[in-house]
Amino acid sequence: MSVAAVLLVCVLGRVQAGDQDELARALARLDAAEESSWDATLAELVALGPPAASRALAGFAGAEFTARRARAKLLLAMPAPELAAPALALLVDPDPQVRRLLLLLLGALLMLLPPLWRRQ
Repeated sequence: MSVAAVLLVCVLGRVQAGDQDELARALARLDAAEESSWDATLAELVALGPPAASRALAGFAGAEFTARRARAKLLLAMPAPELAAPALALLVDPDPQVRRLLLLLLGALLMLLPPLWRRQ
């Protein structure tokens, strides 16, 4: 491996680690925030892409109810097919607002499917 390749791997590793730190900080801010101030942090997390959804799911069940609501809203803002199974599993949440947001996510995922009449 050339020196340039080694340097590139080191730089990319640091960038990814920095992204993970930024993601962890943003998710912690979202968990601690009041609902009226979620929008900016949600936008930041959505911009970070699928890793934000994965991180939100990782600690979902153990989070406080307001944090679970915020995380459910984050998942709804970035629907992806891989979120379907975890969203179904989380429908046992005791908070009806969380369940409502998760059901909206599942509905959004269904809307991403092509209509049945097009399938053949």
